[in-house]
Order: sequence, then C-alpha cells, then structure tokens
Amino acid sequence: MGARAYHKICRAEAAMGRSPGLVKDPRGVALLSVRRGHDSPARGLARRGANGEPRRQRDYAGAETVLPSRFCIMRVWSGAFVVVKEVARHILRRPVVGVAAAARTADGRWLLIRRRDTGEWALPGGTLEWGETLREACARELSEEAGVDGVQLGELVGVYSAPHRDRRFHAVTVVVRATVDAPTRPPMNPMEIAEARLFAEAELPRQLSHGMTAMLRDAQAGGAHWE
Repeated sequence: MGARAYHKICRAEAAMGRSPGLVKDPRGVALLSVRRGHDSPARGLARRGANGEPRRQRDYAGAETVLPSRFCIMRVWSGAFVVVKEVARHILRRPVVGVAAAARTADGRWLLIRRRDTGEWALPGGTLEWGETLREACARELSEEAGVDGVQLGELVGVYSAPHRDRRFHAVTVVVRATVDAPTRPPMNPMEIAEARLFAEAELPRQLSHGMTAMLRDAQAGGAHWE
C-alpha cells in the first residue's frame, strides 16, 4: 500500500468516526490499525473465538484487523529484554565477574558439572548477581548447578582474568576451595547443566570447559594464583 492510499484510508476512517488500530493488507503486511467507534458493540476491544485467539475483522477489500492479546505483547517484551541485556553486556564491554568452586567431599572426591553448551566437564560456578556477595553466589551456584546443600567455603585458589579464556565474554572468575556434601538432587536447569558427578583424583578429565583446566590444577597444587 502506497502513501496516497494510506492517507485515503485515514481520511475515510476519520469521516466514519473510527480510531486507529492494526491493519494488515492481503499479503499479511502490517500497515494501519483500525478500531471501531462507539457505534460498534466491540468498542475497539478484541473478541476471542472458541480457540482463544483474537477474532479478525475484514475490511478494505481483503485487509484484516488484528488486535493482539496482552499476553502476546508481554511475551515479546520479556524476550526482547533478555536479548537487549545480553547485547548491552557486550556493547558496554565491561568484564563479567563470576565465582567457581574447586569443591571436594570429605573423602577427597572432586565435584564437577557437565555443561550442555560444550559437553565438557567444568567447575560449578556462575556470574555474580546484583546485590550478592561472592560467598552467597558460590553457595547458590553449588545448589543450583550441582544439587549440593552442605557447603563449607575455604581459601582462595585464585583470580583469573585473561580476556580470551572464556569465548562468550571477558570474565573475571574468582575460584575458591570448598568442602561439600555429595549431590542430593539433579541440576535445577537441565538445559544448562546436564549432570553433576564426583571424581576420584585418578578419574578427573584431562581438560575442563571454559579454560578451567588451569583452575583445577592450581587447586590441586595449593597456594594462590592471580592474573
């Protein structure tokens, strides 16, 4: 629809006492919105059919009026917010602070989680949330990712800040030692974490995900590391 036809419809709507809504042409392209005036019992509100979908009204030689539900609009805004937040994190180019636990049980087994995105094993941990301390974040991540409740946090293993260690973003990760109970439940988010498992020293994987091999090696060696 051209600009001339668009303005012609606007003038026709004004003469008929209608207010703008959402109009689609026969090809499904959104052009203009149409709502009925006070002479219509709908009064501009979307009526729903038996299947719960908004009713559609035909107008202008095949064009149809669609009034989207509030639920659909909220879903779009919610999804857009997540995308904007991730994009802003990269655009602002600020390092992301995280925490990871080099955790062992009382009998000396190491606790690792297997990530869905890489399929590799890793130390349990994650990014710091607003208003959290590192201790609170570490305990939360152990609970969410590994299903561990009994946690005793220990000494600092190191601070890792190499810009290219994590391919997703520039992460600054604080690694601490921890003594934990064995996992009692599966990970809370199975889309992110496939499983949690205890490893004896001889069973540990040779390589961990997200550059965490050096973190585990430093935890085994003792002392403190920072970069």
